[in-house]
Amino acid sequence: MEGFGIVFAEALARGLPCVARDAFAMPEIVTPGVSGALISGDDEHELATAIAAALADDALYESCYERAPEMAEYFSWERTALQVTEVITQAHRPAP
Repeated sequence: MEGFGIVFAEALARGLPCVARDAFAMPEIVTPGVSGALISGDDEHELATAIAAALADDALYESCYERAPEMAEYFSWERTALQVTEVITQAHRPAP
């Protein structure tokens, strides 16, 4: 089990919509109607319905395609490293 869901970040960076669970970090990555759909549990019918709806939604594909460069930049290792460095630097600053 992977709690973050890197596969979703990778798919969105390539312009592909995603269907994910509404749990862990996945709702932070997948936005219903914008980058895919979220399902609430393990029900195979709910999953199949969400996949079929995503596959039939041309506007969803267009939205993902247009946002792909933004997603690639946001989920880049460079941005992540910069953000982690900033947090560490702030945490180790002496108090005034």
